Amino acid sequence: MKKLLFLTVMAICPATQSFAQVQNETNNVQYTDSLSTDISADSTTEVLSPDTITPVEQSNTSNDNLLKFDEEDNNNDKKLDYNTDDEPVPELKKDPEKTQEPVRNNDELLYGNSETTTSNQILGRRGQQSELGEVQAHFNKVWSYRGYLNLSWNNTSIKPKEDIITGFNDYNDGLVPDFKSNWAASLTLGRNYKLHKHPIGNVLQFYIDYTGIDLGINHFKMEDGIEGKVYNSGATWQPEGEKNSDSYKYLPWNVEKFEIAYGMNVGPSFTLAPFTHINNRNWHFLKLNVYYHIGYSFSFLFLSGDDDADVASDMKSNVINWGHGLTHTFGVCLSYKRIGIGYEHHSYASLKYKSFDNDYGKDTYKFSKMSNRFYVSFRIGH
Repeated sequence: MKKLLFLTVMAICPATQSFAQVQNETNNVQYTDSLSTDISADSTTEVLSPDTITPVEQSNTSNDNLLKFDEEDNNNDKKLDYNTDDEPVPELKKDPEKTQEPVRNNDELLYGNSETTTSNQILGRRGQQSELGEVQAHFNKVWSYRGYLNLSWNNTSIKPKEDIITGFNDYNDGLVPDFKSNWAASLTLGRNYKLHKHPIGNVLQFYIDYTGIDLGINHFKMEDGIEGKVYNSGATWQPEGEKNSDSYKYLPWNVEKFEIAYGMNVGPSFTLAPFTHINNRNWHFLKLNVYYHIGYSFSFLFLSGDDDADVASDMKSNVINWGHGLTHTFGVCLSYKRIGIGYEHHSYASLKYKSFDNDYGKDTYKFSKMSNRFYVSFRIGH
């Protein structure tokens, strides 16, 4: 538009300038004629003729200025007009050393730029974050309670691994029989230690178990014997190959007995939670634990004195034997939240007993021991 207006002005200006020049010349001529007429009266006045008048040369300064203005205007248009199709918009370059990351608040770091993120998106993402936190807290609770306290009712048997003479030949050919408890109980206290941080698929977790307390008590009633007699304190024995050695009494194995055992064990285990992928969260807490432990235990066997059961009626009040041996434990437990029920098989590969009383000699007697434990488990800790 500017160019069109300028060209129109430039077209009109020369014609106007020529017309003005012609008109000025005509006026000069008329003015000279009249002046010459008036001056003719006065001879002293010099009359100027048109021939003597030197025409003023037309200056091209105005045209040059206009052309210069047009060129500057065109240049300015090119500089200001960045939307033309001919030239691309110049890119601003940033100095990487002076570039700084904008300071963002917590919401922007968690949920994006607040200028481009709507409030509904922020609320939705916060809801998702809260839901994820709730789910994580739920499963943390599912896989907590790694401590355990087991109270069990046991069925225990002790069997001699070799022929052991009782000195009472009228019962069981004078040999120690197998002993079976008429009641028994035990208490175990321990904890699971995770082998990996998170359960596999929220279904399977492997542990190392440590049982710091494995305490048991077993009661064995007196054997039937013959007419209430199960022991003869008058019978004695001598060690083989020692003719001049002292004689010792036989241990009263057939009398009423109490056993107290204490041990510790350690071993691997795994816990399976098969229902963690169903919608009902109560089923997530139903878990099955399977374990195998190996340990060491000490056993104290108290033989109750009973003169009525002694043929010689000369039996001491109590005899204490002590033993020790390696133990093996295999078990399973079904638990729901903080309570469970389970079964374990607890056994000694070899349990060696020896009497504290020197009247019965210094020999060591080998037995095997086995317990079947049915227990209630209380899950404790975190």
